[in-house]
Amino acid sequence: MINMNTDYILIRSAKDGNTKAAESIIRKYYANIFDYCRYHSVDIHTAEDLTQEVFLTLLKEINQYRHNGKLLNYLYTIARNKCIDEKKRMRNMEISIDRVMSKIDSNNDDCGEEIEYLDAKAAVDRLPDDIREIIVLYFFLDRKQKEIAEICGIGLPLVKYRLRKGKAMIKELLEGEV
Repeated sequence: MINMNTDYILIRSAKDGNTKAAESIIRKYYANIFDYCRYHSVDIHTAEDLTQEVFLTLLKEINQYRHNGKLLNYLYTIARNKCIDEKKRMRNMEISIDRVMSKIDSNNDDCGEEIEYLDAKAAVDRLPDDIREIIVLYFFLDRKQKEIAEICGIGLPLVKYRLRKGKAMIKELLEGEV
């Protein structure tokens, strides 16, 4: 018997009109996509809206989707495009640090680590968009370099270059005390 991938089965069922399968896909990947959209949004409400748009897009285009074992990467690609569209629409290049600040406020005992995290986050926020995208996917969302290349539609050597460049820029910004 062939060991079928759970995502493949869910996709196939959703294509056949099974709403429970579609709900399972959304439940399975909602947090991943929300975290991605949250990082790229000015507020939590925009992130929620973008996350919903990602899943609506998937469901609208599910019959055209060809499963190759990487549904999460496909969802990240949709999310990336939605976030880029939103950024263009808003013309607001600042990334919110509300989540980090609320974490600091709720954890005053451990403020040293949070300040370091905030400094690193501020440094990441100052990176050029193309480099920041790679850094976020790699360090914050634990994507592999090959997956990042697929999500961003660029070659693996460019991903590696941007990772090296981004790490060097962050180090430089942190040493200069953001």
